[in-house]
Amino acid sequence: MESFLLNPVFRDFVFPLIGILFRIFVKRVQDPPPTKREHFDVGLDVMCDALLMFVGLTFERAVEWTRTTESLRGIVSPTEAAQLMAHSYTLMHQLVWAGGSISTIFFLLMFLTWIKRDYGKRADGSPTAFMGIIVPVLAGFLSLAWVARYFSN
Repeated sequence: MESFLLNPVFRDFVFPLIGILFRIFVKRVQDPPPTKREHFDVGLDVMCDALLMFVGLTFERAVEWTRTTESLRGIVSPTEAAQLMAHSYTLMHQLVWAGGSISTIFFLLMFLTWIKRDYGKRADGSPTAFMGIIVPVLAGFLSLAWVARYFSN
């Protein structure tokens, strides 16, 4: 089971796909049949989920970095100190890049919200196929895949 979960195919494709299908399922359960276009309009919701996951996991890494740097104070062994410093630098590097990634996902989310509002609706209010459903779902898929890839290291 562990080898399946650590597989890049699961991380980069199956995990985001499960997230999108779960969102579609929840929307479908909330609204009785027949199936409508609105049930597939989950892209921006998935991007919000990815953004919140990214922020939460970044906070968790920040706490881990703080604990690692605090544990360096009592270390006497040079090898153990070098290992902790290497781990600390890895965490610090991830935290620095996390800010840019969070900002990118946030601004992409705002841009797609604007695009969807202006170009992604039909006259009757239902989402269009391309700008209302496909582009936001693809962006949500890529956002979830980016979060999974970023925190898999």
